[in-house]
Amino acid sequence: MVVRLVNQAFDRLVRPSIHLNGCSLISFHFCGLVGLFLAVTLGFGLLYRLNLSLWVGLSLLLAAVVTVLLVAMGTKILTGREKLIYYHHEIAILFVSAIGLALLNQPVLVYLDVVVLSLGLFLACGRIGCLMMGCCHGRPHYYGVCYHADHAATGFPHSYVGVRLFPIQLVESAYVLLVVLTGIGWLLSGQAAGTALVWYIIWYDIGRFLIEFGRGDAERPYFLGFSEPQWLSLGLMFVIVFAELSGWLVLHWWHIVMTLNLMLITAGIGLYRKRFPNPLRQLLHPRHFREMVDIFYLLQRYKERPLAVNSVDVPVWVTSLGLQISVGNMQGNTQMKHAFTLSRQPEPLEWETAVDLVTAIQGLTSPAASFELRENVRGIYHVLDKFERL
Repeated sequence: MVVRLVNQAFDRLVRPSIHLNGCSLISFHFCGLVGLFLAVTLGFGLLYRLNLSLWVGLSLLLAAVVTVLLVAMGTKILTGREKLIYYHHEIAILFVSAIGLALLNQPVLVYLDVVVLSLGLFLACGRIGCLMMGCCHGRPHYYGVCYHADHAATGFPHSYVGVRLFPIQLVESAYVLLVVLTGIGWLLSGQAAGTALVWYIIWYDIGRFLIEFGRGDAERPYFLGFSEPQWLSLGLMFVIVFAELSGWLVLHWWHIVMTLNLMLITAGIGLYRKRFPNPLRQLLHPRHFREMVDIFYLLQRYKERPLAVNSVDVPVWVTSLGLQISVGNMQGNTQMKHAFTLSRQPEPLEWETAVDLVTAIQGLTSPAASFELRENVRGIYHVLDKFERL
């Protein structure tokens, strides 16, 4: 009951546009503007509280805006698509700010403390915009949000419309806000310059590494089974530790311990995956799962299709991992029913994998759906169609 009420609240909350005083704003842009206002307010408030130059702060703000535009433009030129990738902008802004502060002969670390906390607050608001629009979404889950057709009109995948997705954007927003608030406390408590900077980077990187396991969008690059943000998280933590060991930052041994632990965890996960390959994990990878989502979106056209006993029109789709999904007819207890068939080549599907896979497919249809799974011959399974969306 509680889950259903929360889900309904999410469904009512998310909308691609917000209407204020007769004006319509794209939700992502609205949250971005709110985030920018709060970030600038926080930044100049901290500068004033720390007796730092407001003119230097204004210069950093202008440099950050220009940097964001240049990075966005460069990304569009290289990839052909307009993308806003937080990690890319964070790294670029911190690098440009550090260079600019050094050229202005200003204390670098204390200003970077302010810059990174302001970036974090902007990100916390930006992720709410992601939640509203459907970008950076989570994996299918019984708890979460269903996006609507008007989201698809603004770029959200059509095949995910009506599929309940875990609100991973909200989790990241809340986590980042907590890290930022704690960092503000460190900064105002008189800690050494750079303490808030490394606090934010270390803890955001740890959180982002873990949050990535809950992301369901398939567009990001992967290497050795880990996403680009996960590798960037490890890389930034290594840079912090290197800077501390080199004397550029105050040394904190727990940073070294946390970085080594995360590196060991990454290596352990990689070795475990190689030693004990799990077909289900591969099939449920965001990229492959997106292929399955697109296929089941196509299968919706057969919902109202007349059922013929001897029909030879059996469409078959094959994914990049060899999963074969076909739709046809099957004799039920009293009448013919739509059914789809699962199989895989060259490795056959095992029964346990098929059961888990069909359970995951439930998220593409209805949380209340029930299944009748039948193994026709080894590795080939019929699933009677009792779904709402098929």
